[in-house]
Amino acid sequence: MTRVKDLLGRMKAAAEIRVQDVVPGRTRCVLYQRNGDSKTVAAAWRDNDEGEVSFSATGMTVESAEDIFGVQVAGEKGWYGVGKVPVVFVLNAKDEPAEVALTRLHVRDAGQPLSWPQEALASFTRSTGRPWNYTQSGAREAPFAGRTTDGQRQVWEGLEFTEGGSEEFTVNVPEGAGLILRKLYYLGEVAKEGQSAPPAIHGAGQLATVSVNEQPAGTLDLRRTDKDLSSGLREAVFAIAPPMLAGKNRAVVKVSYPKAANTARWIVCAYRGGEFPLSTLGPIHADSPVTWPRVARNAVGHELRIGKQAYPNGIGTFAPCLIEYPLNGQLRRLTAEVGIDAATEGRGSVVFEVHGDGKLLWKSGLMSGLDKALTVDVDVSNVNRLRLIVTDGGDGNKMDVANWCNATLHR
Repeated sequence: MTRVKDLLGRMKAAAEIRVQDVVPGRTRCVLYQRNGDSKTVAAAWRDNDEGEVSFSATGMTVESAEDIFGVQVAGEKGWYGVGKVPVVFVLNAKDEPAEVALTRLHVRDAGQPLSWPQEALASFTRSTGRPWNYTQSGAREAPFAGRTTDGQRQVWEGLEFTEGGSEEFTVNVPEGAGLILRKLYYLGEVAKEGQSAPPAIHGAGQLATVSVNEQPAGTLDLRRTDKDLSSGLREAVFAIAPPMLAGKNRAVVKVSYPKAANTARWIVCAYRGGEFPLSTLGPIHADSPVTWPRVARNAVGHELRIGKQAYPNGIGTFAPCLIEYPLNGQLRRLTAEVGIDAATEGRGSVVFEVHGDGKLLWKSGLMSGLDKALTVDVDVSNVNRLRLIVTDGGDGNKMDVANWCNATLHR
């Protein structure tokens, strides 16, 4: 511990970096500036599974790498192993601010290829978008404050667009890849029945048309479907399939807004195909009177488990709960294993439901804490808005810790 204190005493924390991964927050990175020579230093670690990080996409090179106990970490073809013990990287930075460059830090599970959520090509706000030729029209700067769908209160700086506004940026595309656009935005509140206060701005949500290299790519529909559901800071993804960019190494993306809209940040990842775990999609609503839904954890923060089976990913909830995802008609199947978490020791009773655009697509029937996991395989082709609902089964919600394990959407 003496060495760790000495190490931290020789550096000044500058920022926590949001690392793109399949499970948000599983890989952590903190940027430091070393006292004396002002060297750029990054500490990286993983909360659970072993993994590897690469700085190749950041434009920075690694001068040295060792864990916090002084054990050297060797790189192989630019990849460095990281686990629960933080690894400290001394970096040779370029002209780009390190806080911006490190948003393109790549991470992968040990011995596995990159999946699309881990291959960030760009991450920028209104003030850091110059390397991607970011431009906008019809917008003004604005702060947004609220809770994310996992209950964290945050403040984001962003842009408010008037009717007819737009934004445009350019991304270099790896050979054979498409793109995933991840938009961070604000969904405002609306006046509830019986309230005299006027609706807040952005309460209706927003609608956008997306084009790539002047070709229409589809519609990003982030409009509110129910005035009684939650508001706050949100994320959404939009897929641009590889065939749309075939033979092109650059993509000029334009997002146009027919009505008022807003943006806080854009994150762009390479997409070569593959599945969409629900942990990688941002819900527009995640509502429960008990607790916030959790990604890759049950409702009380422990490992997802149904019976004796543990699951590495999924969504943990406590009944009653409603989670809604904007799919924009881009996905075709939902698969999952559902059941009551083993933490209840056989207690609890719930019903799982899947809805698409207001229609019931699948229902589990009453499940108890003694039941084995039930397989979900539902056609969601052309569905714009997906809802996952858990009810208390009609007998109260005591011990109703309900899991959507390995919940995944497929193209």
